[in-house]
Amino acid sequence: MNGKSTSPKHLPVTDNEISRAALEAILASGVEYVLVGGLAVIAHTFARTTLDVDFVVAAPLGAIGQIAPHFPPSFQLVPQPQMEMLTGTYRWIVNVEGSTFRAEIFHLADDAHHHELFRRRIATPLPSLGHTVWIPAAEDLVIQKLRWARRKDLDDAQNILAVQGDVIDYAHIEMWCARHGTLERLVEVRAGIPPGL
Repeated sequence: MNGKSTSPKHLPVTDNEISRAALEAILASGVEYVLVGGLAVIAHTFARTTLDVDFVVAAPLGAIGQIAPHFPPSFQLVPQPQMEMLTGTYRWIVNVEGSTFRAEIFHLADDAHHHELFRRRIATPLPSLGHTVWIPAAEDLVIQKLRWARRKDLDDAQNILAVQGDVIDYAHIEMWCARHGTLERLVEVRAGIPPGL
């Protein structure tokens, strides 16, 4: 399902180049998307390491057929999608020859908050990718991180709240945390924010 490179003179090798190539494949397909994961966290906070670039697309599984032809030849699409168990979301994994960095493309699931996240997405310039991209609002990224609740997710949620400070709409976060049963996690994360931040 891989297509010809749109930039044959140079294959993406760095994390930023791979992320940009994945983004540009989605843009070329015309499929609606939102950038999530580590790069979205960075956009709301500060630089940190990430092992992949993650997108959610508002399209059925078959839409990968619209996106993959725009991948560079070094992109290797795993033939079968995988299910994320927490919300029942399916994702395609795209490995890259010569790199441990990869792209993951999630499909918008029948999950109320995922639709809310998509509805509230914001356009943000990301110089590292050379584009203005759609990312989740800070509040919705925190809500999702509290659902995942891995150590790095809780750290990300805390950093977003600390950096964004007074602009955070806590009523929105609390409403969704009440639905998800994650209010206690929110309290713990907020309690860990250093005074003055």
